[in-house]
Amino acid sequence: MVVEVFSVALFFTLGWLTLRPFAVTTGYAFIASTALPIGIAAWAVACLGLVALRIPFDPSAGWFLAVLIAGYCNFRWKISLQRRELIGFAGSCALVLVATAVFAYVEWSVFNADMHWTLYMSDNLIDHGFISDKMRRTQLGADPLYLPMLSAIPRKFGGIYFVSFSPLMIVCTGALFAVLGIRANGIHSRLCIWLPILGAATLVSCGLYLINALQTKTHVVYAFHMLAVCGTLYFASRERKSAWFILALLLIAPMVVCRLEAGVSALPLLIVALAIPSVPIKLRLLGVASVGLAWGLSYFYLIGAIIYLDGTFDRGFISKRLLFMGALSAGLGIVLLLAAFAERHGMFTVSIKRLLSWLPALMIGTLVVLLAGHAALWPDTFVRSIHGIFSTFADPALSGIGYGAAIALLLPLSFILRPIIPSEWTIMLPVFSYAAMLILIDFHLEGFPHWGPTGAITRIISHMLPALFFYVLLRVTAPVAPIATDEINGVRV
Repeated sequence: MVVEVFSVALFFTLGWLTLRPFAVTTGYAFIASTALPIGIAAWAVACLGLVALRIPFDPSAGWFLAVLIAGYCNFRWKISLQRRELIGFAGSCALVLVATAVFAYVEWSVFNADMHWTLYMSDNLIDHGFISDKMRRTQLGADPLYLPMLSAIPRKFGGIYFVSFSPLMIVCTGALFAVLGIRANGIHSRLCIWLPILGAATLVSCGLYLINALQTKTHVVYAFHMLAVCGTLYFASRERKSAWFILALLLIAPMVVCRLEAGVSALPLLIVALAIPSVPIKLRLLGVASVGLAWGLSYFYLIGAIIYLDGTFDRGFISKRLLFMGALSAGLGIVLLLAAFAERHGMFTVSIKRLLSWLPALMIGTLVVLLAGHAALWPDTFVRSIHGIFSTFADPALSGIGYGAAIALLLPLSFILRPIIPSEWTIMLPVFSYAAMLILIDFHLEGFPHWGPTGAITRIISHMLPALFFYVLLRVTAPVAPIATDEINGVRV
């Protein structure tokens, strides 16, 4: 317990330090709800960078490197420390540490069967400091190193795994949901505050989300990042502030560390980011290009670490496809860099802007064509996938009947009774694109079943639930007219 509490304190401090430059735009409530996941993500990326440079894995070295980078950014941008921030940091950190101690004591998380492989990778990192031949031969192409590195901390001091991790991420997701919802509604009445809080409570009590979030896997943190990215892109479009956009890119970038399929499944988030017209085109092109190149680099490193000189690829069919498809993000980054170069010199500027605005429609059209083609070629699998979606929400074991029925009722009614909410497309497109990708993935997964309480797709579908619930909240409660910027900034939520 002591090791986990101390580690969470360091992670929370690192996350707060990373997010401080955005406090003027986001407010301290947003930073408090995202500091822990961001701190862990920054630490994981730093540790992976050191391991890739053949520096032995050391949790403290990764933390110091990440703090050094975040501290330099704060010094470079001359971010002053205020009394209000100190109070907010101390109060929120104290709450997080108390929650950590409670969750570590009661052991609320569920030890998943796959966790044995994760702990094997953790012990391998502790013993060797590097990715050994045995690890890369068996697991590196199937499991990301995020959780093994995190679990290595308590195991190094005699523990089993990071017991409080999953419950803490659930709390952070619920808190972020409430903060984003309150900001989206504006503070006009008590109802504007209580409805997002009620929505957050509904989310964390949903069986389909909770059952998968409590597993000792990365589903819960990936779902957090997806909600955070959708929320920041929404405010980047609605409030017309580039700080939200930069923050969204910082939240998107480490998603490949959490899930190997992120290079494919998180691609709609990058498409939406490119299409936000209020963000300067140079920032859009260079920012998304940086993320694409970073993703491509990470996938090329994984592929290089797994493939031996004889060309043998020791992992399964799906893992291989995901890695090679994710590596294509480097191509996206290169194309965007060329587009930024052309735009800077005044070449094809109008055409580039027009193409970026068309990207969401092209993405949706491509997914529709792919779904139609797969349905025509494999009708039995398509019917099984659609049946799997409805049966998953209707399964009593997952406690999703009421939630599924509520979403199926509220969304159509909101489209009938309410006009389009400004900037809602920044959340709607990633959510429904992700759902379409799940059906496409189901066509190519080997083995059965993919749906149901223990199915792979059921676990993955939990990633989009927080963003889906947030979209439903926006459709039902968000104001139709954009809220004035000074009104939002007048009250820090």
